[in-house]
Amino acid sequence: MATVGQYKCETCGASFSAREELMEHAKVHSATAAAQYKCPTCGLTFKTQAELIEHGKIHKH
Repeated sequence: MATVGQYKCETCGASFSAREELMEHAKVHSATAAAQYKCPTCGLTFKTQAELIEHGKIHKH
């Protein structure tokens, strides 16, 4: 049986008692998670919709 915190995320330091939990958690750090919102005008990607909306202001004239 795994001890609490045996599996540690190398990106943020969070620890998990099961490897499966760590693997599920790792998805928050993946490139696809980081590129969830894409600007249709220039193609830049953002983590949140709010960031995309703020960025979109540079394209308005």
